[in-house]
Amino acid sequence: NQGHSVQVTDLELKPVLAGSPDCPVEAVHGSYLHNWSAIKQQGLSRMSRTHIHLAPGLPGEEGVISGMRGNCDL
Repeated sequence: NQGHSVQVTDLELKPVLAGSPDCPVEAVHGSYLHNWSAIKQQGLSRMSRTHIHLAPGLPGEEGVISGMRGNCDL
């Protein structure tokens, strides 16, 4: 469980602005090809979850901690 649906009142989140030193070059979210049409049309949706998790690279890359499922094909 990555805390997708755990309600937390104070996460102390801050915006990450493109071009800022703490902004990763890429943000990766794993999904499945059968979802691609909806993602293209509507964007990523958190649905009933609290957050959409992103990683600063692909699983296995140096420094990347990802919860992406191993069978994601998109």
